[in-house]
Amino acid sequence: MDVVDAIDAWISQRLTTKEVFMITGFRSVRALYEEVRFDRQDRENEEEMKDMSAFHAAVEADELEAEARYQFHHFLQEHPDRVDDCVRALRHEKKRQLIEIGRRFSNRAA
Repeated sequence: MDVVDAIDAWISQRLTTKEVFMITGFRSVRALYEEVRFDRQDRENEEEMKDMSAFHAAVEADELEAEARYQFHHFLQEHPDRVDDCVRALRHEKKRQLIEIGRRFSNRAA
């Protein structure tokens, strides 16, 4: 049983305070409350990071679509249903460029 499970069991009164002290290694109730607070903050931070990641992914998708429409304007006039292919090509090109930049830095460092 990990610290979080032990504290959850303690809050739901399935474990006594002494049992929680033995499982977690904490020596005071104050330390238990601090751990609960830190765990809650960690969960809030993780949730916020998920929200931010989803937001950034949506913004990046919109930016890539706009860039694809700009760069492949003539192609898309003939094939308007191929926007996804153009976006995929841009993603692939950006990934290739990042890999190339990484190789250059690795070669300079060596």
